[in-house]
Formats: sequence, C-alpha cells, structure tokens
Amino acid sequence: MTLHYKNIKLSAMIYAGIPIIIFMLGWLNIIYGILFSAVFIAGIIFLIKKSKDDDGEIKTLNLSKKKFLIIIAIAFAWCILAGQGGFVHQTSDHTIRNAIFYDLIIKPWPVTYNNGEALLSYYIAHWMVPSVFGKIVFFISGSYFAAYLVGNIALLLWSSFGVALVLLLFSMMANIGKKTYPIIAVICFVFFSGLDIVGSNILNGGVFSLHIEWWATYFQYSSNSTCLFWVYNQTIVTWLMTLIIINEKKLKDLAVAGILIFPYGPFPFVGAFIICLIKVIERFVEEFKKHKFAQVIKETFSPQNIMVALSVAIVFIIYFMSNQIVANETNSGIDTGLRLHSDLIYGFLGFSPLWNFIYRYISFIIFEFGLFVFIMRKGHKNDLLFWGITASLVVIPLIQMGTSNDFSMRVSIPGLVYICLMFLRYIFEKMSTLPKKIDSKSIKSQIGVIAAVLALFIGAITPTFEFYRETSLTIQQGIDYGNQYSSQESLENMNYGDNFTNEHYKDSAFYKISRH
Repeated sequence: MTLHYKNIKLSAMIYAGIPIIIFMLGWLNIIYGILFSAVFIAGIIFLIKKSKDDDGEIKTLNLSKKKFLIIIAIAFAWCILAGQGGFVHQTSDHTIRNAIFYDLIIKPWPVTYNNGEALLSYYIAHWMVPSVFGKIVFFISGSYFAAYLVGNIALLLWSSFGVALVLLLFSMMANIGKKTYPIIAVICFVFFSGLDIVGSNILNGGVFSLHIEWWATYFQYSSNSTCLFWVYNQTIVTWLMTLIIINEKKLKDLAVAGILIFPYGPFPFVGAFIICLIKVIERFVEEFKKHKFAQVIKETFSPQNIMVALSVAIVFIIYFMSNQIVANETNSGIDTGLRLHSDLIYGFLGFSPLWNFIYRYISFIIFEFGLFVFIMRKGHKNDLLFWGITASLVVIPLIQMGTSNDFSMRVSIPGLVYICLMFLRYIFEKMSTLPKKIDSKSIKSQIGVIAAVLALFIGAITPTFEFYRETSLTIQQGIDYGNQYSSQESLENMNYGDNFTNEHYKDSAFYKISRH
C-alpha cells in the first residue's frame, strides 16, 4: 500500500480541527459559537479543496499492510503505557489532568467553580472529543462511573489515533533514501532523547531518579516519550502540525498548521511559530530573487490561512488571557511574566553563583541536542531552517514565563521534533551508502553514522526509564479500576494553584462571549 502525504495531512487537520469546533459551539454563546466555527470550517474546507499532491516535499511512502498494522499497534501500546485512559500507573501530572477531564465530562460547559466565579482556563482542546462521549453516557445513565470510564476509553482511542498519524507521517518524512526503514523510524521516534544519562553522570556523579531529565537543574528538554507520559494534551497535535509545517513546500497552509497548535498549547505554538517564521523568510528570499514577490504574498495571505488563523486566534487568545498566570493576576508576589531565567538574573545580581548556571547551561546545550547538530552539520551548511531552529534551541532555555520552566520544556517541542527528524534522515542516508566490504578504511569513513547510532542508543535510556518507572509501579501497586473510575475528584476539590483557572471569570473578556 502507498501512503500519501496529502491524505495524512488532511486527516491531521481534521483531527486537530474537530475539538476546536466542539469548543466554539460548546463554550461560546450561540451567536459567537456559530460565527467563529463557520469561519473556521470555511477555512478548512477551502484548504481541503486547494490541497494538491505536490504540497509536500515528501509525498509518499510505500508500506506493506503488515508494517502499517505494526505501526498502529505501536501507537496504541505507546499510549497505554504512557497512561492514556488510566489502565496503567500514571505520572504525577495526570492527577490534575484527570480532574480537568472529569470536570469536562460531568460539569456543564463552560466549566466553572466557586459558584460560577472561577472559570477553567487551560489547554483543554485534546479532551473535547473524548469528553463528549463521556457526557453522552452521563446524560443517558446518570452514572459518574460509567461516564468517566467511557470517557477514558475514548481518550485512549482518540490519543492513539493521533499518535498513529504522527508515526505514519514521521516515518514517511524520515525515509527519503532508496531503502526505507518504517518500523525502525517509528521506534527511533518513540525512544529519541537527548543524552541525559551522560549529562547526569558528568554533572551529578550519577542518576538518582527514574525521571532523569532534570539533570541540568535549571532546564529541561523533554524526550518524545516524556512528553506523551506527562503532557500529552499539549504534545500530540503539536507533533502532527510541526511535521506538516516542516514538510510544506508553499506557504498557503502554513498559518493553518501553526495556529492549530495554539488551542492545544500556547508554549508549543511559540516553537512552531519560530519554524513558520524561518520558512516564510526562506521563501521570501528565494522568490524575491526570482522577482515573484507577489506570489509569496498571495500564498501567505491565502483564504484558509486568514480564516482559520483569525477564528482560532481571536477565540483562544481571549480564552487563555482569562487565565490568572497569563493575565499576571496571581497573589504569589513572584514576577510571572515573560523574562530572562530567574537564576540567570540572580547570578548577575550576585545572589547565586553565575558560573554554576553557565556551566550547566553549556552542558545542557551540548548533551540535549548540540552533539546531534554537530554530527550532521555538514549536510546543512547553507540550511537556514536547520541553523535557525538550532539557534532557537540555544536561546529558549534562557527564557522563563510563570514560576516554573514550562516555557523551555514546551516551546522546545517543535524544534526537537525537527532535530529528531533530521538526525534520523542523516542515519538512513548513511545506511543506504554503507560499503559492502567492512575494513578499517570504511569504518573511518563512516565514523559519523557510527557516532549517530551510538547517540541514539545512549539517548534511548531516558525514555526507557519512563517506561520502566510506570510499568514497575503498575506491577508493584496494581490498579484498582473500580475505585479509580468511581472516585475521581473534581479540580474544585484540589489545591490546584493559579495555573488552571481565572478566579474573576465574570470580569474577563471571555465572559462576554461565553455560554453562561
């Protein structure tokens, strides 16, 4: 069978778009809901009608039915082991996410707390479709247990479908040589990570946790599996749209792919926006030399780009601005706005050792992605996208927003997907030209690919720890499914801090357009 980029792209757009439509119709008042969803749908329809087979740099992948089914099975197994649906032990971040998902099923939309004074304001788009299934069951049966159980089954299936699209698209884009390795590409994506184990041993003298990605103290770049285990709601659509952005030859759908990330995670959207901006600059320079500047303008401001970008941006900017952290309305006494990393500022002011920050920062850059970039640098000498993304990954750890390091952890997701893709392409291209005779001379000529494969295996230790931790906890502690699906708490009963609500909902701009 032959997989076509056009078909996967359209499936991905619909996958990302359906939850947005559900949000617009379910959370906005009837007039605004119909207006914004109609503009959004019109843009998607225009995109579908104007889609062509040659929109992507990589267009097809020949895949046997057996390998296709294996990739689907890997996606499903990966989601189960990552805690989707709650059928194995889940990471601690699921505590809040489960509560949010539960409230989306049980409570009326928009979800509010404190007698309607506080609004749930978070990246909830990924839960829209599964929560609808749970709501239907709750409406029919009135059973909290049945509604939450069905919702979790729907969540597992919905996430698995999205991850399957990611793996198929990634495999298509990674296999550009004469020989193709689709299953290897998928496994590499699952286990791709920076060299955390090396950094931890050099800086800390060993590994003291099964979640080893905080080895640099001040920063973290998450592996692909870590993202799925901890922040799946921000991750799956980000992966999909980032791969589409990378593969698009023209600009006519670029803003659509970029803005579709925004409802799922504003931080990953920033990372994707950087890639979009670099691609626009590349295209402008290329077409300007050909005196086709008008063509670039036409593509950039295509009807689908305008309609989808405006409808999504207006609704979700207003929605996210109601969040207390974003609006900087917390009472924590801490500057939560966009700024240089606090520890860097403290170092300059003399309140903490600046040398320690710099030493760990340089080590972080080297082991998280720097060595990967160095290995494949020769194939990207004049590649603006490659070096632009590399530069962004150098700068991102130095920036903070809020009281934690979510900015660097999540803004980096699109850039790291690009590094993962390019690194695997490098390996596959080298593998297709391996000499038949292996001797000292041939080994010396292939030192780059040997180092690359070694880096892949060393990096794979990080996600292996993630799998081991949750699997072993499942075996040791077991899962009481009856209790798990019948005793889920609402977010209202938890000490959730300032990250997920606006305590002054009725004073917010979103209140004026919402359903209440």
